[in-house]
Amino acid sequence: MKSTLYGHSDPGKTRTKNDDYYLMDEELGLAVVCDGVGSLAAGGEAAEKCARAIRHVVYEGRAFLQKYAQDRSLKNRAIVAGILQKGIQVANE
Repeated sequence: MKSTLYGHSDPGKTRTKNDDYYLMDEELGLAVVCDGVGSLAAGGEAAEKCARAIRHVVYEGRAFLQKYAQDRSLKNRAIVAGILQKGIQVANE
C-alpha cells in the first residue's frame, strides 16, 4: 500500500513563531508531530530533536515493520507498537 503524507502547522492566535515540528518519512510510513513549547527558548529545536529521535528508533526497527507488512498478526502488531513506544521514550529522555 502506498501512502502520501502531508503536513501543516500553525502558530495559533497568541504566538508569532511556530515551534511545532513535523517529520514525514514515506519509506517508513511514519508521520510524527511534536508540539514545541513556544514560551521556552529553543522550543522548536527541542520538538525537532524529539521527532528525529523517534524516526531513528523506527528506522532501526524497519525490519520488523517490513515483517508486519507481510504478516499483520497481533504478535507483529505488538512488536511495532513497542518500537513506537520506545521511540517516544527515547524522545522524552
